[in-house]
Amino acid sequence: MSELIDTSKQDKLNAKTKRLREKQLGDIRKVLSIPEGRRFYWRVLSQCGVFHSSWTGDTMQTLVNEGKRAVGIVFLDDLLEASPNVFAQLQREHKSNTEPEEN
Repeated sequence: MSELIDTSKQDKLNAKTKRLREKQLGDIRKVLSIPEGRRFYWRVLSQCGVFHSSWTGDTMQTLVNEGKRAVGIVFLDDLLEASPNVFAQLQREHKSNTEPEEN
C-alpha cells in the first residue's frame, strides 16, 4: 500500500525560502548599484582578509583571521550570486581609487 505524502508544507517553505533569498540578493544588487556601496563592499571584503592568506605564524591570530575570512567569503559568494560581473568593476574602481594621481 502506498501512502500519499503531503508536500504542500514543504513546497510553501521552499517558496518562502526562495523569496527571502531573492530579497537578500536584491538588497545586495541595490548596494552594488552605487559607487559608495561598491566601495563599502570592497572595504568589507578587504577587512575580512579575503584577498590574502590568514596565516601569521601565531595559531590564535591565524584562527581569528580565518574566522574573519569565512565571513568575507560569505559576502563574496553573495556578491557573485547577486551580480557576478560587478566583482570586476569593484576591482577596477578600487585600483583607480588607490593609484597615485599623475601631475
